[in-house]
Amino acid sequence: MKFVRKNVSVVLVTFNSADVIARALTSIPQGPEVIVVDNASTDDSLRIAEKNGARCIRSEVNLGYGAACNLGAAESRGDYILFLNPDAILLNDALDKLLSTVDDNPGACAAGPKFVDGAGGGTWRFQSILHPLKKGIVYPPAEPEGNCCLPLLTGAAILCRRDAFETAGGFDENIFLYYEDDDICRRLTSAGHSLIYVPEAEVYHEFGRSSGGARHIIRFKHEKKLLSRAYVMQKYGLPFDFHAEKRKALQRLVFATVKFDHNRRAAALGNLDALRKLSRP
Repeated sequence: MKFVRKNVSVVLVTFNSADVIARALTSIPQGPEVIVVDNASTDDSLRIAEKNGARCIRSEVNLGYGAACNLGAAESRGDYILFLNPDAILLNDALDKLLSTVDDNPGACAAGPKFVDGAGGGTWRFQSILHPLKKGIVYPPAEPEGNCCLPLLTGAAILCRRDAFETAGGFDENIFLYYEDDDICRRLTSAGHSLIYVPEAEVYHEFGRSSGGARHIIRFKHEKKLLSRAYVMQKYGLPFDFHAEKRKALQRLVFATVKFDHNRRAAALGNLDALRKLSRP
């Protein structure tokens, strides 16, 4: 396995990630310190992480993804920090390519890889609620073939300069799960930094596998996702239509119930859980 310089730390956050964490850890090259922050898992995530040589920090409560990343970053020592999902696997010297890119571009504070799936295809993410396509654009932009600056990177694997990350205040801990990457990318670019997409650095990502797919987890994730979206939209002055969201959730619940689609029913119930919380004073 290739050796990578020691001035980089890798931070992973686990929550019942026993099925995937070993593959993520063994994909990290020798050299960096590796820190796993465990969000009160009830499975073997922590034991597996320790067995694979990670320095582990256990939280007795689920802090949420961003807060746990901040905790891991605070305990790390590297000049660079790679935030890596436990269901992501570094491929083809990806970490070294990300580091070299940031080193070669002094105005860049972060770099992100190309994500590939099991079929060898890529996942090209070019917009979000904080980074929408401009009005009048009919077709999405073509996926870049080489390094380029982008307005957002995907948090499943993102390399940040420590000084820029800390100056920006780290991840917003009011965001429990989802949209924390959109938020920090917007804050970093607003501070004048560049974000670089590095397609030669490839990461395999098993989307949605970090915490399993049990129905109660699906419901929990959809609740947190909608709460995070409402918060982020309010933070940046974007409209959030509560009544439209409630109509959509009820329609999806009815459809899923009629179709006996238990996973979609759990997702709809999670959205309704979030809306009930949002309706409280």
